[in-house]
Amino acid sequence: MILVTGSSGFIGSNFIKFLIEKNKSFHGIDLKPSKYLKFKNFSKIDLSSPKKVNNFFKKNKPSSVVHLAAISGVNICHQNQDLAFKNNILATYNILKASKKYNCQKVLIASSFAVEKFSSNPNFYASTKKVCEDMIKVYAKSYGLNVAAVRFSNVYGPYSIHKSSSIHQMIKCLIKKKTFEI
Repeated sequence: MILVTGSSGFIGSNFIKFLIEKNKSFHGIDLKPSKYLKFKNFSKIDLSSPKKVNNFFKKNKPSSVVHLAAISGVNICHQNQDLAFKNNILATYNILKASKKYNCQKVLIASSFAVEKFSSNPNFYASTKKVCEDMIKVYAKSYGLNVAAVRFSNVYGPYSIHKSSSIHQMIKCLIKKKTFEI
């Protein structure tokens, strides 16, 4: 079974849709159900709670984890630093710890291209993702956990209309036949 955290976000919802189409066994976790898709194998779990994460892993024993749950975006994280720390760093730590404890075979962590540009453009969002990438290196080297990170940048697609990056704004202007100003 594949555990998908952040299953109600736009990337998570698209990934769940893919898993359904491929008839793969999965379980979604988020703080609220998806407004885009309806599926039964969902649990409302706060990943910052080690006890709740541990209980889920103990009961369900996922073979793989795709960890997409996070507070994303530079501005949102800057304005909500406590929430970003809790949902990005602490949640990732709890996922890694439970994955190790319950012998999860593969763990994929969502990161951001902002990590690569952190030294020239430091911000709280990038720092949370950088900490998570550093943690996975420790879990891979020290514990042999099969873990990797994928760095997203300006992701666009179905269910992303709420996003406000320049790519999203440009596409919205094109659709509405308006001028996009830089």
